Amino acid sequence: MLLADPIPLPRFIAWPVPLVLLAVLISSSVVFRMLVRRWTTRRHWLELSRWATENDLTLDGANRAVAPAPLATCTDPAPSASLALTSKTLAIAEIHTQKSQRTDSSQFTRWHVMVRKMDSRWPPTGLRPQANASSLLDLFPLTSFPSMSPPERFVVFGSDSSSARRMARSSLPALLPPDIGLLLHGSTLILDFTARPFDAIELSRLCSLIEQLLAHLPSVRSE
Repeated sequence: MLLADPIPLPRFIAWPVPLVLLAVLISSSVVFRMLVRRWTTRRHWLELSRWATENDLTLDGANRAVAPAPLATCTDPAPSASLALTSKTLAIAEIHTQKSQRTDSSQFTRWHVMVRKMDSRWPPTGLRPQANASSLLDLFPLTSFPSMSPPERFVVFGSDSSSARRMARSSLPALLPPDIGLLLHGSTLILDFTARPFDAIELSRLCSLIEQLLAHLPSVRSE
C-alpha cells in the first residue's frame, strides 16, 4: 500500500496568530493575578463584605469611611478610618489616631470600635480593661474611680461619680470580657475591641454581646 502524499506545511505563520496568542497570554495573566489577589490580600475585604450583606450593613473603605460619633470628636485632629460597616443603629470601624495623641508608652494608634445607638442618654461613663496598656477611654477627659469596683478586671471611669457608681453596681462588669473596653457616651454604647481581630467571626460575637449589654443597662436616673 502506497503512502499518501505528504500534506505540504505552510512556510509562514499567518500574522493574526501571534497576536491572538499574545492576547490569550495577557488575559490569562490578568485573571490569574485577580484570583491571587482575591484570595490573599483581598480575602479579608471579601469576608467582611459578605458578612456586611448578611447583616444589612454597608461596608466602606478608607476613601469613604469616617469615624463614628462620638469618636469623631475625641481627638484634634479627628481620627481617620480605614474601613467602616454601618447601619442606622450600628457602626463598626477601624480608626486611627496620631502618635502624638497617645496616652501611654505603647504608641497605640489603631483602634477597633463598635458603636450602638441606645434609647437612654448617659454622661461619659465606662469600664477600662485593667490588663490593656492602651484603651479608647484614655482619649476622653474622664476621671478614674478605682475604689468603686475590684480592680482585677476593670477600672470605672466617668465624668461624674453618680454615673460611675451606677456603672460599678450594675451587671455590666460581669458580662464584659476582660479585654474589651466599654463606654457609654450620650445615646451610644461603645465597645473597644482593639485587642481582638477585626473579622466576621469576632464581629458576630460582639453583636451578640452588645445586645446583651443593652438588655442589662442600668437606669440613668440620679440616685
